[in-house]
Amino acid sequence: MDTDTRYPLKGSCNCGDIRYEVTAPFVAQIACHCMQCQKHTQSAFSLVGALRAGDFTITAGTPAKWTKTADSGNRIDCYFCARCGNRIYHHNPQQPQLIRLKLGTLEDNRVINPAMHIWTECKQPWYQIPEGVPSYPQQPPAKS
Repeated sequence: MDTDTRYPLKGSCNCGDIRYEVTAPFVAQIACHCMQCQKHTQSAFSLVGALRAGDFTITAGTPAKWTKTADSGNRIDCYFCARCGNRIYHHNPQQPQLIRLKLGTLEDNRVINPAMHIWTECKQPWYQIPEGVPSYPQQPPAKS
């Protein structure tokens, strides 16, 4: 991770209709290998940055919302651009204090550094998780 990170971080969808700012460091950065993340990213995993809801602001546009049920059974609200379809963030109504930002929407991707891999039982066999990075076959245990 770049140690010279300056806030706010800025990001947007592909077409630029939705823009946002992040005003503080991420609580966690996670690579999720679940089948739903593979499907919606059309890749091996999704990169997600968890942050406090108060540290995230939409600065332009109004995201559309779709609610899905995750592999874990949680219901997740998915916010995306209605014009280009790019997902911006997810929000679990049972954890209103957190936003799960899709890290690929950041303008400066040097801050991306996932410190955990989850749902690795669905991981593509050709991808190797970096040595020393915690990984979980499904959802990690909740912190108490």
